[in-house]
Amino acid sequence: MVVEIGVSMLNWFRGKATAASAGTGMSRAFCADGLVLAHNETDLPTNSLDPRRVESVGLEGLLAQLDDEGLVVAQGAATLIPWDNVFQILENPDYRGCRELLGLPEDTGLVPGLESYHTLNGQGFCDRGRQLA
Repeated sequence: MVVEIGVSMLNWFRGKATAASAGTGMSRAFCADGLVLAHNETDLPTNSLDPRRVESVGLEGLLAQLDDEGLVVAQGAATLIPWDNVFQILENPDYRGCRELLGLPEDTGLVPGLESYHTLNGQGFCDRGRQLA
C-alpha cells in the first residue's frame, strides 16, 4: 500500500520546512547509476540524460515511502533510485502506477542488434553500414 505523505509534510514534522519543498513538480533524469529526481534541474548530476519536469501529484509521497524502504539514495539535493531498485519497483504489483509518477517511458519490444562485416582491423570493416576503417 502506498502512503502518500508529501516531503513538505515530512519537513514540517522535522522542523525544516522550506519554500523548495512546497512545489508539486520535480525534475527527473537518467544517469549511469539510476533514476535521479530533484526539485530543481540544476540539482541533477551534470552527466544525466533526458532531464524532464514531472508534475505528478503523489511523487514526493512515493519518494518518502521508497526512502523508508531503503530503495533510494540521497545525493545532495537530488534523490537517486538505483537501476536495480527501479526495476524492482516496476515489477512489484504494490507499486502499480509508479511508472507514470516517476515519468518513465513504457516498455517496448525492441531489442538491440549488432551487424558487422569483415574484421575490426580490416580495410573494409563496416558496422551497420558505416565504414569505420
